[in-house]
Amino acid sequence: GAASAKRLGSAFESAEALANRRALKHNPRVLSALKRWWNATDADGSGSIDKPEFIELLKAIYRVKVSEDDEEDCQKCAEADADEDFDGIVEMDEARFHSAIFE
Repeated sequence: GAASAKRLGSAFESAEALANRRALKHNPRVLSALKRWWNATDADGSGSIDKPEFIELLKAIYRVKVSEDDEEDCQKCAEADADEDFDGIVEMDEARFHSAIFE
């Protein structure tokens, strides 16, 4: 639950983890996966995604990386991340999506 997410968050914020994420931004396999995530999230093909669409993607990632069992924590974490990533905007374009995934 929350303790797992906290440990995971700390591991994601280490200097080594940040350097590894920066390197992955240009990896063709990662870019291909991100394109598939984008296409699945932007189901209507509008070229942008809104916050609820992004939250659903973040929840799916959380369930794989942290826990399938704690839906309440999953929702809270996804909403908190989306609040930070959207930072007052209504829709996110693909470039901002890529940046948000790597933060």
